[in-house]
Amino acid sequence: MSTRDYLIEIGTEELPPKALASLSKAFSGEILAGLKRLELGHGDAESFATPRRLALRVDSNRSSASALRLKPASTVKATLPKRR
Repeated sequence: MSTRDYLIEIGTEELPPKALASLSKAFSGEILAGLKRLELGHGDAESFATPRRLALRVDSNRSSASALRLKPASTVKATLPKRR
């Protein structure tokens, strides 16, 4: 398996523009914390946010023995239950 950069992206309903910065920070912070907990080394990370999308691109760290080792790109769709 090769070392690759990693992109995680979620599509959403319309997010409030004033909340995008804090939502993006929380989204990327939790993902990066999870990578750290799993001791998966990585390079720089860049987050993106629009009213309908949150994303994080994580560079692989090719010099790290615990660098992200990922399978080829795939798409996973999840549907959250509706609130009652």
